[in-house]
Amino acid sequence: FPVTIMLIRIAQEADLIYWRPYANFKDGIWWMDEGEPDERLERFAALVASAERSACEKECYIQASFGNDDERFGARQCGYAIRARGIKHD
Repeated sequence: FPVTIMLIRIAQEADLIYWRPYANFKDGIWWMDEGEPDERLERFAALVASAERSACEKECYIQASFGNDDERFGARQCGYAIRARGIKHD
């Protein structure tokens, strides 16, 4: 997906924005309530970070298919390190 569409979907998932019919627009507009977005903004940031980690991890594993043994090993280790960043430890 293009980045804009992905961010809109993530913002929807975090309940940060919603679609609202609007008289001056043909179909409507994306809307965010006034006031502090509180935990919704934190959830949005966490979801964006997770999506970014996932995309980077995927790219590392794709790169692990190319190059010599050392390059492939390095790409796999990069993917493992990115995945570990998303694991919560007690």
